[in-house]
Amino acid sequence: MRYTPHDFRRLWATDAVSNGLPVHIAAKLLGHKNINTTQTYVAVFDEHTSNYASSNWAPAPALTAARASTSTRASLN
Repeated sequence: MRYTPHDFRRLWATDAVSNGLPVHIAAKLLGHKNINTTQTYVAVFDEHTSNYASSNWAPAPALTAARASTSTRASLN
């Protein structure tokens, strides 16, 4: 198997963004003027997406309250 310098740039970009580096900062470090170029470099895997979402996004307080209210009404019926 042969690797090119470009392959290592892609691997670095994917690893950096997967580990929390914002894509716009990765773009700057790679010297990209357009963030879309960086987004084509970065491979996004389903497991990374779901892991990030579950660890970084808590339900909004209003949504949590609405769910509690709905479940309370359902239990009263």
